[in-house]
Amino acid sequence: MDFGKRLKESRIKTGLSQEELAYLINEQTKGSVRRNTISNYENNVSRPDYETLVAIAQILETSLDFMLEAQVIDLKSFVAESQAEYSSSKTLTEAKQAILNIEKALESANGKVALSKLLDKSLNLNKHLLDHSGKLYQKNKQAIEFINKGLDLD
Repeated sequence: MDFGKRLKESRIKTGLSQEELAYLINEQTKGSVRRNTISNYENNVSRPDYETLVAIAQILETSLDFMLEAQVIDLKSFVAESQAEYSSSKTLTEAKQAILNIEKALESANGKVALSKLLDKSLNLNKHLLDHSGKLYQKNKQAIEFINKGLDLD
């Protein structure tokens, strides 16, 4: 349901006309909202500013989350998906093992200088990427922990 429908539904539920709602908003905000402004809100032609939105939520005895259709559940789903993706460092462990294997292969390729240089460059690039990935993994893990604390998911 969009903002306009939620506004109209809430207004009707409280038994207010568009004109009455406009009057109450103006009383609370010292603004100049008219009946046609409420109609424009309900038809998604325009949106109220923050002060007006707060007044609407208070007058209609509803929350800003409801009026704006904030989806805490969707955020919780996002956190759960992120946790699943970043909860394991299996990929990083596999990459570290691949680097060790390249290092071993590099040691045994003594007679092949060109291959050795190529592998050395590749190895250094992979080490850099692995280090960067590890840092990103830690930052994502910290971000997920921070979000969980804010959402009380722990």
